[in-house]
Amino acid sequence: MKLKKVLALLFCLLFIASLGLTSVSASSITPRWTNTFEVTMSHDNVDGYACCYVYIKAYEGTDKIDNVNIKLYRSVGSVLIIEESWENLSVAGDEFEFYDEVADVPTGYAYRLQVTADVHRYGVVESLDLYHDVYYD
Repeated sequence: MKLKKVLALLFCLLFIASLGLTSVSASSITPRWTNTFEVTMSHDNVDGYACCYVYIKAYEGTDKIDNVNIKLYRSVGSVLIIEESWENLSVAGDEFEFYDEVADVPTGYAYRLQVTADVHRYGVVESLDLYHDVYYD
């Protein structure tokens, strides 16, 4: 009986140690949602403009996607400074698409594009809160 406990403990310790050795980036993690099928976010500096794109695709039966708030932050040390924000956007149906550009964005900083939204489907509201970080050089 003691041997089984020791082997089980050893196995658990090896498993936990192997998790520490595995590197997983946020981009390789796919969240599982009830109402939302896909969220795509991208942004980059093109000729001094921050080109920001957000796409939300919900499952069939979605009534609306609302309370969509999109913010572009510049990271200075550990502080996030808002460069631009778009608030209270919405769309009827199951697809939301957004594109805009922000002029005169300085290079040499990391930027964060964040989106929050509510996806309404069959009376259930699912809240999204996601971000994507990119270094503008």
